[in-house]
Amino acid sequence: MLNTEHKVKDAKYRLNLSNSLSEIIMSQLFRNSIFILLVAVCFIIGGCKGKHTSFFATDTVIEGVISNFDGGELILQGINEIVTTPNDQGNFNFNTKLDKSGVYKLVYADYFSINIYIEPGDSIFVTADFQNPANTRFTGSHELENTYLVHYEKTKDAAMKDNFADIYSLPEKQFINKIEERTHYLIDDQQTFQKENTPFTEIFAKCLMDDISYDAAIYKLLYPTYYEYFQPDSTLILSETFDSFLQNIDTDDPDKLLTGSFREFLPLYVEFKANADTTYAEESPLYRKFKTIDKKFMNKTIKNLLYYEIMKEGFASSPNDAAELMTEFNRLESNEHYSTEINTLFDSIRHLLKGEIAPQWTYFDKDNKAFNSSELNGKVTYIDIWATWCGPCIRELPSMHTLREQFANQDIQFVSISIDKDKNAWLEMLKDKSKNLAGIQLIADRAWESSIVKDYKIKGIPRFIILDKEGKIFDSNAPRPSSKEITATLQKALEY
Repeated sequence: MLNTEHKVKDAKYRLNLSNSLSEIIMSQLFRNSIFILLVAVCFIIGGCKGKHTSFFATDTVIEGVISNFDGGELILQGINEIVTTPNDQGNFNFNTKLDKSGVYKLVYADYFSINIYIEPGDSIFVTADFQNPANTRFTGSHELENTYLVHYEKTKDAAMKDNFADIYSLPEKQFINKIEERTHYLIDDQQTFQKENTPFTEIFAKCLMDDISYDAAIYKLLYPTYYEYFQPDSTLILSETFDSFLQNIDTDDPDKLLTGSFREFLPLYVEFKANADTTYAEESPLYRKFKTIDKKFMNKTIKNLLYYEIMKEGFASSPNDAAELMTEFNRLESNEHYSTEINTLFDSIRHLLKGEIAPQWTYFDKDNKAFNSSELNGKVTYIDIWATWCGPCIRELPSMHTLREQFANQDIQFVSISIDKDKNAWLEMLKDKSKNLAGIQLIADRAWESSIVKDYKIKGIPRFIILDKEGKIFDSNAPRPSSKEITATLQKALEY
């Protein structure tokens, strides 16, 4: 339901559109009568592309200032991407033409994003802080909707009241109930906000409901993976109706990219479907995802995006598999921007592929004795990059101990490299967990700025690396000690 102000604006827009349309028809009248008919039909039914689409691309201005900005590009992400570079003070400006309304994203460095609702012709000023996104403020067009988006992100966090590990350790039925409780919480919050304020635009309200659906779907799609992670000794058998929530979800409409969570939902949907399809069970997970995209999607925009996202994730998690698919990717990807970015990424990680000489480093043990990576030659090496403050790292320690015992009499050595800033915290943990922290224990000299972090392009820990007996890379992003694949992977490295 539109309020009075929105109705007036909508009426003026329709009048201007009608006048513009008349001018177009008159100018083309004697040139192309078929074109006139098509335009008239589109106008009568309200636009050929649906509610998200304005009849003409309209000048739109999104500008603002970002605190704690470290330099680099800022992306306005919708169905396509628009890039700008803020100045040294964090000031930025997107002055572009948009023809679709929806929830876009301001994205920086792949890990920071702000949702922003935009309609063609809007002028919006954004004040943001990369260290505290919850303090984002909007002025200008659709201030109410964008203020709610900031509130909505906080509400999403509050809606999951239980511990993450506890939720994903629940049996299927109880887990589904928890996610449904979360969905109702988000809907109730939206309705409460609306009672206290003027109504949202119809498109924004629809975007919110779609986002809530995709948000719930994301949690459910992650359930099999996280259940096995948090319950490694249990076998999960999903019910036949577990994936019924996917039946009413639109997966092939590019306009849904203007719904906050859809872009995050898509790769998870592909992974879920790829895991369920046994046709290519012997192939790599990345290859199976490519086949799933080809089978499940028709829209070219969606397919291009997914090939891009899957390859980008592939180079981070399975660079050897991703490298093998480059020829296929270049054959299938028709978006020039995506193609260029993936080929550039490929060039930047070639030195991390199987058979390449491993980057060299020198770090120090607890007695401050230097240890150079060249000393590892002669045995297969399993390296753990970790830190004392990293919960997932600590959870892997018992499995690492088990793995060391399993391969105790074979040509494998285990090296743990801490990237702690606080050396004393590292030394204390070496004492407290001496049983689980055996093997070669080292600390990097510059934490996240250490050479091993930079050379291996590490963005998250724990990270595991396998080197062969000649000091060459066998797997630059190896399975975790707790994974089912690690024993077979290390055995292959021994036989390599």
